[in-house]
Amino acid sequence: MIRLMRLEYLEDLESQTPRVLLTYGNDPRDAVVLRRSVDELAAGKTHKVRVDQLPGFQEVAGCSLVLSVGSLDSGVERFGGPDPAFRCELSPLTWKRVSGLLEPFERAKEPDGFQYLTETGSIEWIISRSRSW
Repeated sequence: MIRLMRLEYLEDLESQTPRVLLTYGNDPRDAVVLRRSVDELAAGKTHKVRVDQLPGFQEVAGCSLVLSVGSLDSGVERFGGPDPAFRCELSPLTWKRVSGLLEPFERAKEPDGFQYLTETGSIEWIISRSRSW
């Protein structure tokens, strides 16, 4: 059983499938941490959150994700140098919707499941209870 929420970038350069930023883990406490951070973005209490530095979260292969508030929904985009560094900029209203999508992951009863958190932008952001979805 995974005890950390992991953040991993998955890309198959030879495939036509979309690139995916996957957040996965099965500890509901980690989903609570992420949802509270998203709620702060939606409420305007903060303007940026670094997901890979949240308690209970671990990057895979240098993957990082900054969540931010903007006037438009840009979605997940890659930025920076050679490391897989990403940002996801959404409006407060869209962050509120993302918060609702995270809510089922706060319950331990459901062993499997995944949810697209955003499909806006060139990279899809998915939360899952496991590395597969």
